[in-house]
Amino acid sequence: FAAAKTEYLKSLENSWLESLKAKKPTNRRQGRQKVTHPEQDAYGAVNGNRYDRTGFQTSKQKIAWWQVDLQKSYPISVILVANHQRDQQKAAKLEILLSLDGKNWTRAYTHDGTKFYGGKKKTKPLIVKLGGQSARYVRLQVHNEVLHLNEVEVYPQGGGKGNVALKKPATQSSISKGSTLSLATVPKPKAT
Repeated sequence: FAAAKTEYLKSLENSWLESLKAKKPTNRRQGRQKVTHPEQDAYGAVNGNRYDRTGFQTSKQKIAWWQVDLQKSYPISVILVANHQRDQQKAAKLEILLSLDGKNWTRAYTHDGTKFYGGKKKTKPLIVKLGGQSARYVRLQVHNEVLHLNEVEVYPQGGGKGNVALKKPATQSSISKGSTLSLATVPKPKAT
């Protein structure tokens, strides 16, 4: 009986070890929960973590975009954009659009093609001064490329309110195989 019990326990332990090996991440993205809705990935750019691997990532598209709903209109002073830790050139021609209603957009800024950073500590993000242009919705987009950034922060004129994009609803044009949930506290997407 003792030999059978020992054999059974050894078999159980081996089975457990095999299951652990199967779950062990083999690269940096495995082991993170996969995204099923654009809102889940988009939230990574307003979660307050500028130095996470990637806040969000779209697929390569004719126009790949990400946007945040500030939930009310603000006169915007500055938008800070922290780029992805790698492949910064993908945001070289980044455009920022503003809208009061989420339907009619005005281009507020087009980047000049120089690399910008901000996704790693001790690097400088892109800082776009908008001089009080009003918006409820802020959209960032690129043409014929993947859009992936770490964080987007929006500061209204007058100060005192801090980053008004922090933890606000966000969405994007698509998800990609690289899209992952950045936090366990991602808001659930609205039912359609």
